[in-house]
Amino acid sequence: MKSNIEGLEKPVIGGDPSLTKKWGDKIISLGWAAVPNALIRKMSILGINPTEFVIICYLIVFWWEKESLPFPAISKMADEIGVSTKTIERSMASLKNKGLIQIIKNKGHSNIYNMAPLIERLTTVINVQEGRHIA
Repeated sequence: MKSNIEGLEKPVIGGDPSLTKKWGDKIISLGWAAVPNALIRKMSILGINPTEFVIICYLIVFWWEKESLPFPAISKMADEIGVSTKTIERSMASLKNKGLIQIIKNKGHSNIYNMAPLIERLTTVINVQEGRHIA
């Protein structure tokens, strides 16, 4: 079921009541996204700057199922984040060049964004820090 704000889905009824208790019904009713603590805590090791982090979080908002990759429009991202489309394009290119996202061209439609490389890199960082050097 869609909320009043385009693109945001209402949370599943019976979800974590602690979110509603912290944030309030009005905010949670418009949806929420799960951002792994490891992503936040390992930003500097991954070389992710604050703008790139916000963009990754924005992509996470639209990524509910592993197989259903997010494809928000650059112009919509720019408008909702409050930066220019050029900033989004530069940041996406930077994330791609760092090997953290894959950008899949979708002729006539918005690009599709695959964050599997980010997950793989983050997993490697955690394993190395825990002393499990996995090739």
